[in-house]
Amino acid sequence: MVGKQIPQAWAVLIGCSLSGLALAADDRRLTPANSGAASLAAPRVALVIGNSNYAQPLKNPVTDARAMAALLEELGFVVLRRENLSRPLMEGAIREFGDRLRAGASVGLFYYAGHGLQVDGENYLVPLGEDLTREDEVKFHTVNASLVLAKMESARSGTNIVILDACRNNPFRSYWRSLQEGLATMTAPVGTLISYATAPGKVAGDGSGDHGVFTSHLLREMRVPGTPIELVFKKVRQGVVAETAGKQVPWEATSLQGDFFFTAKPDAIPSIAAPMSPPAPSGMVKIRGHRNILDFWLDTMEVSVSAYQECVASGACSQAGTASYCNSNRAGRNSHPINCVSFQDAKSYCTYQKKRLPTEQEWMLAGAGAEQRPFPWGTEPPGNQLCWNRTDQQGTCPVGSFIAGNSPDGVRDLAGNVWEWVLNTCDEGRVPGPSGCSGSTEFPIARGGAFVDQKVGGVGIAAREATLGGQTRWGSVGFRCARDAELSPETREASERTSLSATPFRPSLVRIPAVHNKNGVPSSGVLLVGATEVTQGQYKRLMNFNPSEQFVDAEGSSRPCRTRGVGDDLPVFCVGFIDALRYANALSRMEGFSPCYDEQSSGMWGTIANCSGYRIPSEIEWASAATAGHTVKYAGSDSLNEVAWWKGNAHGKVHPVGTKKPNAVGLYDMTGNVYEWTVDPADGNPRSGLTPGSRIVRGGSFFTGETAQRLSARADHPILEISTGVGFRIVRSNP
Repeated sequence: MVGKQIPQAWAVLIGCSLSGLALAADDRRLTPANSGAASLAAPRVALVIGNSNYAQPLKNPVTDARAMAALLEELGFVVLRRENLSRPLMEGAIREFGDRLRAGASVGLFYYAGHGLQVDGENYLVPLGEDLTREDEVKFHTVNASLVLAKMESARSGTNIVILDACRNNPFRSYWRSLQEGLATMTAPVGTLISYATAPGKVAGDGSGDHGVFTSHLLREMRVPGTPIELVFKKVRQGVVAETAGKQVPWEATSLQGDFFFTAKPDAIPSIAAPMSPPAPSGMVKIRGHRNILDFWLDTMEVSVSAYQECVASGACSQAGTASYCNSNRAGRNSHPINCVSFQDAKSYCTYQKKRLPTEQEWMLAGAGAEQRPFPWGTEPPGNQLCWNRTDQQGTCPVGSFIAGNSPDGVRDLAGNVWEWVLNTCDEGRVPGPSGCSGSTEFPIARGGAFVDQKVGGVGIAAREATLGGQTRWGSVGFRCARDAELSPETREASERTSLSATPFRPSLVRIPAVHNKNGVPSSGVLLVGATEVTQGQYKRLMNFNPSEQFVDAEGSSRPCRTRGVGDDLPVFCVGFIDALRYANALSRMEGFSPCYDEQSSGMWGTIANCSGYRIPSEIEWASAATAGHTVKYAGSDSLNEVAWWKGNAHGKVHPVGTKKPNAVGLYDMTGNVYEWTVDPADGNPRSGLTPGSRIVRGGSFFTGETAQRLSARADHPILEISTGVGFRIVRSNP
């Protein structure tokens, strides 16, 4: 700690000065707030806390906080107002504030009114309900002011403002032996202004009017149009000094790099109509994307009984189960997570909220992070961080009760309390063993463990349940919702640059500049086509099994696939038509696109209009990509051996993808290796010899002769059967 001046000493911060905070001379380049109304066009977020109801109550902090919150809202801030907070709630509010800043705010403002203390050279805010009579325990019962500064620094907001009206008389003076007034220095991020109601080491009274002296002057000066922030606080100081006859002198320290105005100049006010970034959704936190997962918003808490009941009252949701163990049927459980809701109930609620369930990959990223933590809170084994059977729970706990179990992003209850439905179904990722699928029904996946679990492996990131029927209402299963995040221009640009590269889960993508629709007319969009057929390694990493090693049929029975080669770089085969659609949907969800196939439609899967995700090509798309505008016999050449693995050179097995010459646009194996599924039904085509209940396959395979390899050749395959000679490639529309 830099600049500790009173080692092993205690000092009361009476008056707003928690410390004479020193501002770091940091060489990072941060964007300063612009002058005038231009600064109003950027997101501005404030956290306002007023603590009055101590054992010896303070008169003005709550009224000061309410007035400050109202003014800040009037000035265009998104305001989080909190009153009379306990320590856990106070820490939670600061974390939420940090999350809002990280979501893209250009200005962060923190206002605190209440008691503040300096302990052993560090500064602390005093919550309600804590015993501070033992001076050696005080810092364990308060909130370190550095937490606010840390949240601001990590968010890299362009402008940070900290206003500390923590300057009341110390009610604990009689209990402490080593009381010594004095201030420690702290480091704060560059681009910060810190204001105190009085000078370091001095006392500011609570005030006899409706507001404290400092805040009353501040509220007035912040309203004056066109006043730079430095001049605002100078005028506040002049007013307070005059009113108190010099007994109270407000103080500030600043390292702001640009001009900032609370209220724009009159001639600049019309500019506030400029588009603003959307505010953070209430009760959600933004999870930063990683690898193939884009940024998304996730509910901080599991959906509560009271929130779900609002949906029921609106008619958009079905009533939850009414068994004795169902929270909606038990008194005093409104703040507990809703349970006894089916997968469909959860989807309906999220739709009602204009959200969706998170994908399994999103849930895992929120819980494990990019660093792959075993538990949401880190590596420490589970104990009192969650609601589970080892804490003698007889049922669920109120949502968000276990702050120690928070993820670094502030998401609560990802381990324990209730299992949480995710969008993926068990059939998308069939896993052998006790957590695998049973039967042909689609089994939605639930993650995270519940209050009934008592084994370490039953809670946390690895906990996965895939044997729950989606229509059943389970007493240990609830959910939370997610929604897509607006991408920043930088994120969108980076995503575009990397979107064509291969990933562990799919091939690289090739842009096809002119795709023709069924009428032969060029479409206005661009088609992204897999450069190769999907490989066994890619399929296995995404779907958790390799059908080319062991195929699991529609009834859940496994039987060996006749081996024609097993290896990560070989094309996947023995993959049915529905398996190809499931892979496309799972890949879409992983990369943040909307799935193209309706997994809930009866019978055969339906196609979702206007989807943005991956799909299986139509026959006309496949043919257009294969020919690439050239008149050749095979895809890329008139020489078969140059471009294809076929009966004449394959020796009865598949070969690694991409080892033959590509066609004119860089697509490999459009001829030979394995046939490729298209979505076109064979029975809807006038050509003869195509079996009803089949889909057209194109391209020939390793075991077919020369005629079948020609670009003019067509075949069909029953959708409910598998073959060692049939695989697939993916496409995605890119308007």
